[in-house]
Amino acid sequence: MSLRAVSECEFASDFISFLKFPEGALQTGMRRPSPLPICASSGRSVSFHAENCTSLQKAPIQLLTTDHSQQITMSIEGKHHDIYPAIDPSNPSSGLANAAEGRTVIITGAGRGIGRSIALNHAKANAKIIVLAARTASQLTEVAEEIKKINEGIKILEVETDITDASSVKNLIEKAVQATGNDGLYTLFNNAGILEPNLTIAESDPDTWFKTWEVNLKSTYLPTHYLLPRLSPTTPKPHYIINTSSIGSRGTRAGFSAYQPSKTAINRFTAFLDTEHHVSHNLITFAVHPGGVMTELARESMPKDTWGLLCDTPELMGGFGVWVGSGACDWARGRYLECNWDVEEIGSKKGEVEGGSEWGRTIVVV
Repeated sequence: MSLRAVSECEFASDFISFLKFPEGALQTGMRRPSPLPICASSGRSVSFHAENCTSLQKAPIQLLTTDHSQQITMSIEGKHHDIYPAIDPSNPSSGLANAAEGRTVIITGAGRGIGRSIALNHAKANAKIIVLAARTASQLTEVAEEIKKINEGIKILEVETDITDASSVKNLIEKAVQATGNDGLYTLFNNAGILEPNLTIAESDPDTWFKTWEVNLKSTYLPTHYLLPRLSPTTPKPHYIINTSSIGSRGTRAGFSAYQPSKTAINRFTAFLDTEHHVSHNLITFAVHPGGVMTELARESMPKDTWGLLCDTPELMGGFGVWVGSGACDWARGRYLECNWDVEEIGSKKGEVEGGSEWGRTIVVV
């Protein structure tokens, strides 16, 4: 089976956590043949119960420290699977109609799926420039035409890009900067990646296994590396870099020994990016699980018993991406978020995080 770089969000399953993981602190009450213990994230144990996919819209997630002498309990209510009023820039009550005003929004993996939705929702949020990057030029042209129907005033760049090639990515960033001019305001979505076939380490092909690491890490590192020197620290609003992670980064599902650890690495990369460049580059960054969308690639690589659990729409991450880049949760910078989490519930944790909680700071398998 050949691998190709596509929108990472297209195949990232929001329900990886319901698969069989080693014993850990996460437990699920979904009706399956047997209990499925799974691993915790962020050094916290997480538990929730759901009867099925749709009931997850109100499923509580409880985050606890593994150090029970200093236990912090937080509950995030609401699991969404489609865009909803609070994150829809076309809904006046969301306050997001001009959330991207004045920004150059760069999106890798922009030709289809979630990347396409991120682009269209930022058109609704009145971005100044949208830079579309992918390997297939015809897909970029289709997305550009859709953007024009939403907002004719947006400047659109279509840049055919090999996200694993340094010179190609450097060209992408240079074109974006040239179109933007000096002291531009940027939002970068590192949204390209691949998923290896579901095989054990013994069964896997070494080249394919390492290719997953190469694509998923280079597609995050290279655009970030070349954009950082172009970020002015004096812009009135912060720049954003939003890295596509996965709920799979939180555990160990047999058959994905390259994909899941590569996503854990992206979570850690995001934390380093915040530590090193938040102040010096006026930068806010997040690692975001983009939900689970059934696509051709998911059908090729995901076990068949997970297909019925891939019930998120691409629009969910599209709207969530606008919300994250609006400044609504800058206080949670450097952390892992899930687009399925309810944004009002996320906002309710601000005081606890600012009070010293390390909620979501890192993803640690325990």
